Amino acid sequence: TQVRLRPSDQVLFFFSGHGLNDAETGDSYLLTIDTKAKNFTGTALNLQKDVLAKFESAGVGNVVALVDACQKTVSNDKGLSVVGVDWVKPTAKAVVITATGPGKASYEDPKGSNGLFTKGLLAAFTGAADKDKNGEISVAELEGFLPDTVSEYAYNASLNQNPTVYDAVATAPRPSLGRVGKVLVKAAVVPEPSER
Repeated sequence: TQVRLRPSDQVLFFFSGHGLNDAETGDSYLLTIDTKAKNFTGTALNLQKDVLAKFESAGVGNVVALVDACQKTVSNDKGLSVVGVDWVKPTAKAVVITATGPGKASYEDPKGSNGLFTKGLLAAFTGAADKDKNGEISVAELEGFLPDTVSEYAYNASLNQNPTVYDAVATAPRPSLGRVGKVLVKAAVVPEPSER
């Protein structure tokens, strides 16, 4: 089923896996199942160009990207030197929350099957982030909840992990991310940018 995206829509993009940054361009790459070790830039998903820019060119109002990318040491012929998606170039209409800060590691939950960041997201959407108790989760509530909660989870596991929020549109009005315990997720086809 295709969903037509409108300027009033807000897209929630979630990725959990491995990622890295290109130190030369500042682009963040999400490693997919078909990413080739010797050609990250050509085979991985570029967060800025393949995700955020496509949503923006499709006319979507705002994008919230939640990236739970654990860190892995990588090297290749291009010299990608920063491990993990740990810093993000700001994008005009996007809020990006990463699992960890620059140069830091992200961890799996020692008592569960997800990363600590994903554990925090699940808690957020089941009501823990609903600070004003209106039954909905806002971007601001998520931005306030995740860093503190994930840091606390990490501390309790004798680890150090601090999510980072990149929000270029903090002052813009944004719709709710969904009702507590009932976030509706629709698959959307993102059209290619127009050639004109």
